[in-house]
This record gives sequence, structure tokens and C-alpha cells, in this order.
Amino acid sequence: MKKQYIFLAAIVGSAGSALASSAHAGVIWDNYSSGYNPDSGGSASQLDLVLPFDAQTADDFLFTTAQEVTGVDWIGFFFNGTPLTVPDWNIFFYGDNSGAPTGGPADPSATALASYSVGSGAVSLTDNGDNTFSYSTELTSIFAASANSTYWIAIQPIFEFEPQWAISGSLDQTGYTAKIGFPEVLFIPYWSESPLSSNEQGDMAFRLTGAEEVPTPATLALFGLGLAGLGWCKHHSKSAPICRILK
Repeated sequence: MKKQYIFLAAIVGSAGSALASSAHAGVIWDNYSSGYNPDSGGSASQLDLVLPFDAQTADDFLFTTAQEVTGVDWIGFFFNGTPLTVPDWNIFFYGDNSGAPTGGPADPSATALASYSVGSGAVSLTDNGDNTFSYSTELTSIFAASANSTYWIAIQPIFEFEPQWAISGSLDQTGYTAKIGFPEVLFIPYWSESPLSSNEQGDMAFRLTGAEEVPTPATLALFGLGLAGLGWCKHHSKSAPICRILK
């Protein structure tokens, strides 16, 4: 490149760096891109600190590039009692153990790679009008996921029976089918096939959000200005002073 283009090339380079550094939260894993099944029966997940209810349902995900998970969305419903508003939650991220989460056959939470205690005030709630609810929260710290590694997530509300809660089934099927543990009451050890695996879809309805690299309007304007200037100098380099700044 000729010297007269160096100045404007620097502008374009700066804009390119800004493009790479601008980010916002977006969906990086969508386990119900085709929708969810309100009639799937769901799979129980609940921690009751009074009764011996300690059930978790988990499902897997895998990224082809390293990702930083910053938030979680999910869909579920109440049964065997009057629905609550928003309880507190546990969110666990597990490693993979031959197609199932780590831990078991008893409470596996001690083997989790990361555990989040999420208060009810940090979870948004939407009534879907079909007896299910959509939930969303931002994690208090990033969960860093490596490329091409299978992870599992379990989402567990904390409240006393009754009612009970279940996570809804997804209309998609990716990776392994969801797994469940409910040892104290139903004598289901961790990690067994969840009720979702008996339906056409064996996954649970959840999404993961993280940092998506996106340009801001100001950065786009700067980038466009640099490109336009390079093109202009190509035809006016002999007469334009700015094109000869570093000549």
C-alpha cells in the first residue's frame, strides 16, 4: 500500500478493532429453537428443604468454539398444587461422564463445575398462557465453556411441596437425551433417563445467552468513513492534501 493511504488505513484498522471489542448478550445455545411441548409431561426438578425432595433434571450442550455463558432461559410448569410466582433457584453446570452428568447415584451437586444460587428477584417470569412459564436470569459470574466439550445444565427451583415443578420438553433433539435423579421419593438414582426420553423429543427447553460480538452504530460509521476515504484517495491522490499526509 502506498504511503498516502497509511493514515486512512489506520482509521479502518481502528474501526476494525472497535468492531471486535463491541459486544452484547445474545442467544449462544438454543435448545428449543423449534418451540416447546406444553403437553410433554415435563421432567421433575425441585429441592424441598423440609420433605426429602431433591430432584434434578439435566440436559447437555456443546459449543464448537469457546464461549462465555452469562445467562439462562428456560420453560417449566407446576403440578400437584397451586402454581407459585417465582421461587429461588439452583443452577448447576456439570461435566460429562460417558453421556451423562458427573456424580450420582446420590446427590451429584458436589461434582458440579459451577453452582449458582439465584434469588427470586433475579429471575424474570412470563406466563405463556398454556400452563407453562418462561424464566430468564443473568448469572452472577461467567461460566466459561471450552470448545468441543460436552457440558450439562440442571435448573432446580427451591420451595416446599406442594406444588411440584417440572421443566418442559423441547421440540428439538440435540446430543443426549435429558437425565434425571429423584432418589429419595421415587427411588430414581442419578442419572437415569428422564420422562422426556419417552416422548418424541428427549430434551428439556432451555437456552444459554452470552457475549455476541456486534458493531455499534458509531463504529460502523467510522469504518465506512475509512473505506470511503481510501476509495476517494485512489482517484485524487495527487491533489488531495490528506492523502499526502504521510507521503
